[in-house]
Amino acid sequence: MLGGLPFYCHHNIDWWNPSLDGRMPRARDLTICAGWKREIQKLAATCYFKKHRAIKQSYAKIGLGALVHFIHGTSKREKATAMKTLDGVIRALVKERDEAESAHG
Repeated sequence: MLGGLPFYCHHNIDWWNPSLDGRMPRARDLTICAGWKREIQKLAATCYFKKHRAIKQSYAKIGLGALVHFIHGTSKREKATAMKTLDGVIRALVKERDEAESAHG
């Protein structure tokens, strides 16, 4: 959310359905999560996205990549490296959010 990358609604997806076989539904069958939209509107009200939007999106993509590496990592070292990256990304984005919120009280 702090990177502004869209999050698709997960309420209508039957994750236990064996026909999915680990595949995601087609993007055209998904909708943007209403909760995500609500939280993005709150952030936008603090002018969070007016400054460094592309950088925040890049950080979010790095964080998602680190999450994938953590999930698929086969060694403790791979997982630790991924967690360190993810932790740094989250801390940076949270700091930006906190600064935006304090500036717009």
